[in-house]
Amino acid sequence: AVRAACRELLAEARDRVRGELGVEPGRHLMVLFGSLAPRKGIFQTVEALRHLPAEVAARLAVALIGPIDADCREAFAAAVAAHDSPARLITRDRSFTETEIAPLLVAADTVLLPYQRHIGSSAVLIRAAGLARPAITQEAGLVGEWTRGHGLGRAVDSTSPDALARAITAAVLDPAGPFDPGAARAFAAGHTPDAFVRTLLDGPAGLLA
Repeated sequence: AVRAACRELLAEARDRVRGELGVEPGRHLMVLFGSLAPRKGIFQTVEALRHLPAEVAARLAVALIGPIDADCREAFAAAVAAHDSPARLITRDRSFTETEIAPLLVAADTVLLPYQRHIGSSAVLIRAAGLARPAITQEAGLVGEWTRGHGLGRAVDSTSPDALARAITAAVLDPAGPFDPGAARAFAAGHTPDAFVRTLLDGPAGLLA
């Protein structure tokens, strides 16, 4: 009964968010959210939409949600204004609360993480994995290693709009693809704050001993 209630709540959140974004039924929704800056691959993402096959673009909506970096605001506005693909491009230039993150991820069919040579980890990737949402990520660094090693989605050369377009096309045509829901959830469970503390306390070298 509890699981059924949770599934119902998730379905309600998914429908609500997609409705608020104006995403038509049947569209594959990809979400990129957080601070919208060049390092997040926002320009490559918008450009990638121009490289999609028309039949794929017609089935796609891409939402970029978050405060736009002041240094790229004009350039980003120009890129969005020049968008001429059949894909729906949705932007929301605003901050969001912690409680909005899970509904955004639940609403997405694919989570976009096209970082530009980011070397660190990604809390969004961990959350997406925990909610069984496949991702398209950079192929480099820890994020790429996690994506490939734990079946979290597709890791590609995110500096290339062409490569991103190919990954987006593959995700629309085959949403599951290399994604492994069980492995993703196990990965997320191992990267909670509690798991991090356990690793420090119980690691092979007794890191805090």
